[in-house]
Amino acid sequence: MKLLLSLVLILTFSTPLLSHAKTTITDITAGKKVIFKSKILNEDRPIKIFIPDTVKDDQPLYVIYLLDGVEHFHTASGVIKSLVDYEQIPNAMLVGIDTTNRVRDYLPKVQGEPKTEFQTFVKNK
Repeated sequence: MKLLLSLVLILTFSTPLLSHAKTTITDITAGKKVIFKSKILNEDRPIKIFIPDTVKDDQPLYVIYLLDGVEHFHTASGVIKSLVDYEQIPNAMLVGIDTTNRVRDYLPKVQGEPKTEFQTFVKNK
């Protein structure tokens, strides 16, 4: 039993030392990033654009707008690519709009004094 336990311990701790795997790190990118200057908001608005590589330059495209592009752009671009590649949807491009101020971008503006707890929350943000 001691021999078996010793053998297991030796194999457990020596395996990482014996495997000298060479690792390579590469960047993963999808699409292009464009920055627009918004005169109304008085700020720069990042926009991410993804067009599947199987789409030709002269082909018409549908446009899918994605709010909260910061969080969901990579996932959505993968889904769009798969659906276009397997001809489940027509050729489409994805436009992800990055959020710079979530409360302002997604919640309604409160006019006057807040009347509910939610309006108070929004007004304080």
